[in-house]
Formats: sequence, structure tokens, C-alpha cells
Amino acid sequence: GRAQAEASSISAAIEQVCLSQAVDRSRVALAGISAGAGMAVACACDTVVAAEDARFVAGFHKIGLMSDMGLPYFLPRRVSVGRARRILFYHEVVNAPEGERIGLVDYLAAPGKALEVALEKARFLAAEAAGPIELTKKILAEGLDEALADEQTFQGLLFTTSDFQEGRAAFLEKRRPNFGG
Repeated sequence: GRAQAEASSISAAIEQVCLSQAVDRSRVALAGISAGAGMAVACACDTVVAAEDARFVAGFHKIGLMSDMGLPYFLPRRVSVGRARRILFYHEVVNAPEGERIGLVDYLAAPGKALEVALEKARFLAAEAAGPIELTKKILAEGLDEALADEQTFQGLLFTTSDFQEGRAAFLEKRRPNFGG
């Protein structure tokens, strides 16, 4: 009904913001913690530069929702399906050095230097022929549209559940949720 349509609209808007930022900005520099949507945007980028003290966590399930904004599509392509399950299902926090080891992070930078390293990588790519890079990106993104359509449908359904209501309330009240399944 109305709640599902509203949830679907919200999910679609979030995904559009993510894709417009992630596709147009082919690299990202991270410091601190990249949680939820921040992690999704990072994973959608071509190049992830993280400060050595940066951390990543998905955390969507804590409010009764699934990971979205392309994270279920991009994360396993970066770290493997098995590791993606660990990160998504068990809310594992991944520090930047471990992220580099498993493929979540492409380049590590000293604290405070992530933007500098990201700009260096951007200058390198800017000097390359754009055509081959864009066509390679197109091949690497095959299946993305279908994954995002499924994600929008599934997330829309989850917005209507009692688990989402409980997860949202628990988050706002700063307590552990009591999900009913």
C-alpha cells in the first residue's frame, strides 16, 4: 500500500544519489569511519583511498533493513562473496589495513593524507585515454541495473515490516532491537 510505495520511492531516491555520486566520482578518499551508506558509496567507486586509521561497517540490519545503495552488488566484487557475507550479516568492522588486504581498499594513506593520495590517483587517470577506462567500467558494471531493481523491491518490502519499525525505534532510543522475525 501507501507505506510500501513511500519506502520504494525513498529507496529509489537514495540509490539515485549514490549512483550519481559514485559513478561520476570514480575515486573516494576516506578518513574516520565509513558506515552504512558511506560504505556503499565507497564500494561503488573505482578507487578507494583510505587513511590507515579508517574503518568500514555496513550495519543496515541493525535497523531491520538490508544493505542497499548497491552494497550487495559492489562489496562481493571487491572482497569475495564469503567475506561480504561476514561483513553484511555479522556487522564486522573492517579497519583500513585489513580492507587493503581483502580488496575493499585500493590504496592506504597516512592519517590526514587520503585526499592527497586520491588526488594523485585522479591526476594519473585524467592523463589516460578516457574511452578505454569508460568501456572497461561498463563491462565491470554488467548486472548492476538488475541488482538495483531487486534491491529496491526488497528494501521496499522491508520498510513495511515490524522488524524495521522495531529497528528504527531501537536506534532512536539507543537500545538493542528485539526483532520478532
